[in-house]
Amino acid sequence: MAAGAVDPTVRATPHEPPRVAVPAPPPAAIPRERLEDELDRGSQRDLTVVTGPAGSGKTVLLASWAAARDAAWLSLRPEHLDVARLWRDVACVLRPNGLELGAAPMVARAVPGGLALQVREALGSAPGRVTLVLDDLHLLRGPALTLVGALAEDSGGALGVVVASRSDPDLALGRLRLEGRLAELRAAALAFTAAEAGELLAGYGIVLRPDQLARLVARTEGWAAGLRLAALSLRSEPDADRFLAEFAGDDHAVADYLSGEVLAAQSPAVRDFLLCTSIVDRVCGGLADALTGGDDGGRTLVELHRAGLFLLELDRHETWFRYHPLFAELLQARLRREHPGLTPKLHLRAARWLSAHGLGREAVPHALRVNDPPKVADLLSDQWLDLLLGGVAPDALIAAARLRADDRRLAVAAAGACLEAGDASRAEAVLAGAGATGDRDDVDVLAALLRARARADVPAARDAAARLGGGAARDPLAVPVDDARRSLALLHLGITEFEAGLLDVAADTLDAASALAVDERRERVLLECLGRTAALELLAGRLTRAEAAAGAARSLAARVGAERSAACAWAYCALASVHWLRDEVDEAEAAADAAMTAAYAAAEVPAAHVVRLLRGHLAVARGDLDRGRAMLRTVLDGLAITRPLVRLWLDALGPRPWAEDDEDDLDVLGAAAARLARGDALSALRRVEGLLDPGVALHPTRRLHAWLVAAVARNSLGHTRDASEAVERALEIAAPERYRRPFADGGGAVRRLLQRHASLPTAYAPVVAELVDALERVSAPPPGLLEPLSDRERDVLRLLPTLLPNTEIASELFVSVNTVKTHVKSIYRKLEVSSRREAVARARQLRLI
Repeated sequence: MAAGAVDPTVRATPHEPPRVAVPAPPPAAIPRERLEDELDRGSQRDLTVVTGPAGSGKTVLLASWAAARDAAWLSLRPEHLDVARLWRDVACVLRPNGLELGAAPMVARAVPGGLALQVREALGSAPGRVTLVLDDLHLLRGPALTLVGALAEDSGGALGVVVASRSDPDLALGRLRLEGRLAELRAAALAFTAAEAGELLAGYGIVLRPDQLARLVARTEGWAAGLRLAALSLRSEPDADRFLAEFAGDDHAVADYLSGEVLAAQSPAVRDFLLCTSIVDRVCGGLADALTGGDDGGRTLVELHRAGLFLLELDRHETWFRYHPLFAELLQARLRREHPGLTPKLHLRAARWLSAHGLGREAVPHALRVNDPPKVADLLSDQWLDLLLGGVAPDALIAAARLRADDRRLAVAAAGACLEAGDASRAEAVLAGAGATGDRDDVDVLAALLRARARADVPAARDAAARLGGGAARDPLAVPVDDARRSLALLHLGITEFEAGLLDVAADTLDAASALAVDERRERVLLECLGRTAALELLAGRLTRAEAAAGAARSLAARVGAERSAACAWAYCALASVHWLRDEVDEAEAAADAAMTAAYAAAEVPAAHVVRLLRGHLAVARGDLDRGRAMLRTVLDGLAITRPLVRLWLDALGPRPWAEDDEDDLDVLGAAAARLARGDALSALRRVEGLLDPGVALHPTRRLHAWLVAAVARNSLGHTRDASEAVERALEIAAPERYRRPFADGGGAVRRLLQRHASLPTAYAPVVAELVDALERVSAPPPGLLEPLSDRERDVLRLLPTLLPNTEIASELFVSVNTVKTHVKSIYRKLEVSSRREAVARARQLRLI
């Protein structure tokens, strides 16, 4: 039902030649060796089936492969429904390869098995094996398809048939698969990888950053036509980031292609089905029936999936499906244009069905799109626990809570949304208005917990978490693993402890919450735990574990669409700090930029201050002392430094001997480093000796710096053996977690100590060799850049790929707009470009960004 109808009585004109030439490749076609290897292996079997929706690259792949292997090629057309015509054209393409199929049979077509018999007789004495490629097999059915099956199964090994089709052909695929005579290449395999997509775009003259390329591949899901259409549009787009943010299924190029190749071939009934079911992220038969008012949704979905209609199966039982995102966006745009009043009604139907079937989390987005406030309030009230997981704007929940002033559940959900948005005072106001101040049930207890979090009251938060589902004396961590309320309570308690700087107890609480989240498949709770766990690991000095937790949080955030959440901000803060402490400055700057973006979006003020601290260190590392001090002062001179997390992070990033001109304003370690830089080794050593005591609680970064200061000071005083011992102790801290920046901060004095240490017995010889090599390496200007960029010009250049205008770049760099404009003109001149887009592309070629 999904394919366009074709009249089986169609006959070709006698003089029209078959399309036997292998199609020429399109512009910027790239070799796809992994798929060609699959085809090489598959062509040894009787039948190879390559299936995928329109534009998935089937023809391009097979044409490239067939041309290099002297395969026979036939592009199928509607007239090949005439089995006699199909026979003649197959015979025509096989003849140059030494196979003679003979004249078209007249009687065999009417006898069961006659075509198979005729094929066996014609090819029984074939001199060798030939590969036959049949493109667009989805156009055939009936006797013509039977002939293709006979060619594959009954050639006696003379033919290896390779077919391309938008859907599975109606052949004996199950039997051939069981007999080992079938090879398959599906849409998932045809999807372009990031590397292949980058090569394809390069053929169009488009070079994207890795993160931009990843976004485009994710957006298109590797769909070949989508990538090519995007490349064509990008050639005329000055701002790649903006284009990628707006690239969707209603983009005119994508819409024209999908409308012509897919929608135009559907019947009105199927088209209406597609439009109505496009509003949900995933659909099953029951949900489809609820949306369309029909009773055969399950069967229709299976038929559409098998017809190759951009409908992806989500399980092995053909129960749940989802549309390709670009196709779904096209359908949604058509729905809004053709049936403007239907969309809210469909969302209401979806919300009711999903809620009734225990899928409350999926019901929430649809409930928020219903243009009926009382109905929205009723739907949201039923899903209050799912709303506490976050991801919903507080305004909608507050409006619903006002409509249902007697419903404490909505007030609790609204307060949770306010806290997620960084508005603690508003959360308190919402809870006060709901009157949830007693201890009647779990709703009141959760309200008390959120109120405690808003007030940063850890004892009250622990008391509320302990009361939830048990007595006041109960340990809040001793929880039943199947209690959804407990996982939420532990999350909010853990965040309260985290924000108070209680690192050990916060780690235990968040670990318990994440365990429950995994058991209950609550991804948002898990994300909130992972992001803060990454921060906790960094503050404990465990860089490897911090990096792993941050990576897990980033992956999960991308999957659930929460890249700009507070959890993601903390994950990026941890990742940027890991890169900094490992002396990976470029990577640290990129992660810091991502952290600030997420921190601003989520109003996570402490995370934003942490990024400013890190940017201060990075600026000094780039040689810009004034900017580094300015960034540091924005944190230290304000209320930010009173926040426990900011103070702890200040220590984790290392000492700041450059922070002040007056040594008395520095901390102990910074003052010791300053004294050492002035040549007062004895005073420096006295200042750090107390920090070397293992009994003193100290972040590993600071202890590592302290040992290096002691090493240089002892060496200056002539105590070379003690200096070597200090270096060994520093390496003992650095080696397991790959700390590198403290050694770079030590400059030539530390480099000379390491060079000498390399000749001494040490447990860390490979680390010493690596450090010496890194410290001795002299950075050279990139080839192709005649005049090097200044440090400030590099700072401006790093922000050019973003969407920030010059005014915001100036704010980020603490300079005037005119200064930014001057730097931009200088960058253009040195890079020999005339636009922002050209500057970014040229800088990437030179590996400047």
